Amino acid sequence: MENEPKKEEQKVDNSQNDNSMILGISLRGWIAMIVILTICLMSGLQIDIKEPLYTLAGLIIGFYFGQNPKKGA
Repeated sequence: MENEPKKEEQKVDNSQNDNSMILGISLRGWIAMIVILTICLMSGLQIDIKEPLYTLAGLIIGFYFGQNPKKGA
């Protein structure tokens, strides 16, 4: 059993592939922009905005800006 070759574990660097990009903007970025633009549009059209939408926007913004930045970027 000592003569068996050791299987080396290969580490795969997925740091470049963990974000889906659309037109150079991450999917998280698109979702944040859509929610914020929806609130701005609703406000501009004088549509009543319920509290859960503000809370959702705050959570999305916190999640987006709370992520660790890419190394080397």
